[in-house]
Amino acid sequence: MIDPTLLVALGARRVPVQSSGYRIRDPDYIPPGTITWEEHVEAWRGYAVLYGKQQTAERMAQRGGFGHWELTQYLGHNPKTWEAR
Repeated sequence: MIDPTLLVALGARRVPVQSSGYRIRDPDYIPPGTITWEEHVEAWRGYAVLYGKQQTAERMAQRGGFGHWELTQYLGHNPKTWEAR
């Protein structure tokens, strides 16, 4: 097993992304996935502008990350590093 602190140092840390949509058959459904820590922090900065910094980027990641649609909203574009789980 690789030490998580080493992954962070290498820029390889990934953060969960919650699915989008209610059902797999929903045409807008996007399955859960992950994004890089850097892109997560970029989205968190957009979130913090609107809602404050009471919930840190670290805590947001621990709670399951953003939903895919939230990422798009806070980044201003689709996430570039998203990968399905």
